[in-house]
Amino acid sequence: MKVMYNQIEQIIRGQQCPKCRQKELYWLSDRRLKCSSCYYRFSANKIRDDLTLLHYFSLGIPAHKAAKALRFSYRKVRAKYMQYRGEIMEYLKQPGRMPSLSPKGARRLFWTFAWEKLSKYPRMSREHFALYLKEMEFRYLYRRKNIFDVLLRMHFGPVFNY
Repeated sequence: MKVMYNQIEQIIRGQQCPKCRQKELYWLSDRRLKCSSCYYRFSANKIRDDLTLLHYFSLGIPAHKAAKALRFSYRKVRAKYMQYRGEIMEYLKQPGRMPSLSPKGARRLFWTFAWEKLSKYPRMSREHFALYLKEMEFRYLYRRKNIFDVLLRMHFGPVFNY
């Protein structure tokens, strides 16, 4: 885990390419970085913002509070949160990612957990209900783990998979 956090730090500081892990980068005129090996262009600031939002999401901080605390637009934060929920839905669809909630007691505990958490989203639309429900399922199934680490690997994909 320490290796992953060191790698993130190097990417944010502009010392390593997030795609191929090479350390030969140069600055572009628009303040982005370009890898001299794979020619990937990226913004260290955008990656930093994304990591910060992912951390707020992992802590269960609502989008409007995260936007206010980070001084980001609510639209930006909400869009990222919805993106994370979509990624969670795709992640849970993969075989072997989700244990079943078969015992009646487990299902009852899940619905109590989900109801408590979902009540914090009074303006949730019907079209996005499935995403919110999958988020609650993910949070319930991984409640004893550090979900930030799971979300990091899920969101950034093979870059941080060791």
